[in-house]
Amino acid sequence: ETTTETTTEAPTTTTEITTTTEATTTTEETTETTTEATTEPTTESSAEAETEPVPAPSVSLEADSITLEEGETGTVSISLKNFENGASVNNLTFFVLYDPETVTAEEAQLVSLDGSLYTATDNVNDFTITSEHVAYNPEYYKEDMIGKTPFEAGVVKFAFVCTDFSSGLYEFNSDTTVAALTFKGVSAGSTPVSIGVVDCNSIPGTAEVTRVSCETVDGAVTVTGAVVAECPYSFTADRDLDTSDTYSAGNTVYSDGYISYNAVLSLSVNEGTSSARIGSYSYTNSLKCSSTNTSVVLDGSTKNMRIHSSVTAKKDCVVTIVTTVPSGKVIAAAEKNSDGTYTSLKYYDGSSSSGNVEIVLRLSAGQTVYLMGQATNPLVYAVNAAAVGDINNNSKTELTDAVQIMQYAARYAEDSSSLTEDEFAAADINGDGAVDKKDAALILKQLIA
Repeated sequence: ETTTETTTEAPTTTTEITTTTEATTTTEETTETTTEATTEPTTESSAEAETEPVPAPSVSLEADSITLEEGETGTVSISLKNFENGASVNNLTFFVLYDPETVTAEEAQLVSLDGSLYTATDNVNDFTITSEHVAYNPEYYKEDMIGKTPFEAGVVKFAFVCTDFSSGLYEFNSDTTVAALTFKGVSAGSTPVSIGVVDCNSIPGTAEVTRVSCETVDGAVTVTGAVVAECPYSFTADRDLDTSDTYSAGNTVYSDGYISYNAVLSLSVNEGTSSARIGSYSYTNSLKCSSTNTSVVLDGSTKNMRIHSSVTAKKDCVVTIVTTVPSGKVIAAAEKNSDGTYTSLKYYDGSSSSGNVEIVLRLSAGQTVYLMGQATNPLVYAVNAAAVGDINNNSKTELTDAVQIMQYAARYAEDSSSLTEDEFAAADINGDGAVDKKDAALILKQLIA
């Protein structure tokens, strides 16, 4: 009896407690877990996505990179670019730093502004750096700069400030050049043109200041060696004349196997105060003529001209006259006709284009050309004569000239404007108005004959 009761009661008790009660508990736990996993986490993720912050507005301030020769000037532009995330700027202050031993700043140029957007006074070169400047901006102004101008110190401050914050008209909001510095090359080397930003933000009329993130991209100025101070041309005033030399009308100034260069009016040396870059070379002194006007008929019109000098070719050659065209004046290289009138071979009108020029002429043996200026004294820095086909200007025609002509011909075939006037005049051996292999063949025939 004892064994039977124990066996019957144990299974009954175990089934009721374990199976029924635990199954119910398990079902409840599963429901709770599912609800938490599918409802609560999903709701929380959506809320976080809706409140995610808007990306901050940003721009970049970039400087150009340029290459100069010693003594040459060029401009580095500084521009705001890459406006992102609704960026606008009406309060901008930055410094530009460079090495004043490599370049000197000649001018600080500012964007043209109107309305209430103006530039602060520190962006000009009319003050000297003081200890107060150093204390206020020690990152840019240094102790050893005290007493120097910004240009001398190599640190220039630009500041653009808007005083009418309620107006959206006075702000930068698209790619634009905001400033520029004109540099002159001093010595060979390279200097970074570094930008340091102090303030870059937007100040609306009714809202707090919005800081605009500003990435800077530095530029650079590379200065190469000085230009050739003395050119190899047949005659130059710098090399061949003393400053006291004078020539009366009709005197020969220079003569060689190709040309005779003669004074028409009395000539004297004009001493330059600084060197001028013309073509590939630098010049200081020139020959000027007396201020005597002659009424001539040039290209069918009567003009008062000062006939400076003449060049007569002794054999076929290419002649180069280095001169300058004054603003508003006329310079001409002309032939004299049998009736006493003149026809220009080259005519330069200074009212539309002025500056230094190299006049290149292809002359035949016995041909004379006159250099003249309308109510102005022409200045002649140099005169050169070379044989047609003497490409390297070494006073002889040789195989290397034929090779050079073939190189010119390849350039000319690709772009007819790629040759300079003197290159074209020397290389067009047959005078057909083109540079090609026929010109090289003519030189080879001369060498073989």
